[in-house]
Amino acid sequence: MRHIILIAVTILCLGGCSSQDTITSPQEIVFPETNVKFQNHVLPLIRLTCGVGICHSSSSTIPLTNYTEVVSRVGLVIAKMPSESTLIQFMEGTLPHPGIIDYSYSENHKKGVRTWIMEGALNN
Repeated sequence: MRHIILIAVTILCLGGCSSQDTITSPQEIVFPETNVKFQNHVLPLIRLTCGVGICHSSSSTIPLTNYTEVVSRVGLVIAKMPSESTLIQFMEGTLPHPGIIDYSYSENHKKGVRTWIMEGALNN
């Protein structure tokens, strides 16, 4: 009986500890209407679209791999002012991005990043 319980617990743990929650595609990121989180929404989107290859990865000249790097880049994110933030301008195509952008952002992504900036661009 003890072995059966141990096996059952092991199976449940392995099933619950899988990497199914790992986001591997920008399309998997869905922003809520409010209370947008940098760690759950914005950073995964940036990592999967901007932070790939040599563009804005940790080894690039302009890395965007964490909160500090994103908000310390002058003008990229201006808290409570999404239209003035170059991140939004690049995403919406109103400001040309130097180099090649190989990703089209969904309306949900654009609105979500706008909301995060409007909510104060917090490290949440």
